[in-house]
Amino acid sequence: MNHPITIVVLVDANRKTRNVALGKELASGGAGTVYQVAGEPATVVKLYHSETLRQVGKEYADKIFCLLQNAPSLPSSAAGIIQLSWPFAMARDVSGNFVGFAMPTLDFNKTESLECILVPKMAGQKSLRSDLGARITVAANLAGVVSAIHDKGHRIVDLKPVNLRLYRQELYVAVLDCDGFHVNMPGRAFSAPQTTPEYTAPEFQNKHIAEPEHQDRFALAVIIFRLLNFGIHPYDGIAKKNNAPTDRQGRLARNMYPYGIRPHGSIDPQHVSAHACFPNELRRYF
Repeated sequence: MNHPITIVVLVDANRKTRNVALGKELASGGAGTVYQVAGEPATVVKLYHSETLRQVGKEYADKIFCLLQNAPSLPSSAAGIIQLSWPFAMARDVSGNFVGFAMPTLDFNKTESLECILVPKMAGQKSLRSDLGARITVAANLAGVVSAIHDKGHRIVDLKPVNLRLYRQELYVAVLDCDGFHVNMPGRAFSAPQTTPEYTAPEFQNKHIAEPEHQDRFALAVIIFRLLNFGIHPYDGIAKKNNAPTDRQGRLARNMYPYGIRPHGSIDPQHVSAHACFPNELRRYF
């Protein structure tokens, strides 16, 4: 269903304004809907649902304004590569009410969900490089983007493969849903309530994320472990005792990590795991 708003006013970080017409709907989620901008293929606009605006519209408006003022400085990349769906303008209706934001268009035809490279079979189906060199490159590129975000005081919190897009040829990684980040500004912090259990640190399972940076570091480590271990999640394993949880969340809550240098008492590594080939320094980091 099309949004009743067809014209929006974009207001950039310098408070310059311009009117744009919305094109077709591209995607819709729990908080809002993303539209093409007519005549501007490099720009999309996310309009928040009316219920979202009613409940938390003021918080989102303040958060987007903060993002405009504090955009990360990303590592250099190839021309035309978007590594962050970062807002570059607030969107208002013709009456001046906040309704969403504009961001650069990410080319979904040149990218795949990062999940696709994690499992070799899936990578083959998508004709993606999945050799170890490619995986190390992807891990380094992702770490660079996360570091740039952290340098500005922001935290991703819900960092997971489905929120990341991989450029098939260049192996750069794009981070989506930037308006869901934990955003810091002087005197105020905008929380990121969304989390995903299998990428949430043990100390935050079913709890408030008290240390967002610690959570990002944990989630990044899980993704890098999966990249280097061909899809195996670091809390997958073979139970040695009957009381060991069989699900990832249960093992995470009890911090049952079976791939350490010293064996775990209750759970063994997967037989096909390559973790024993990692350098000891990397194993200590994990």
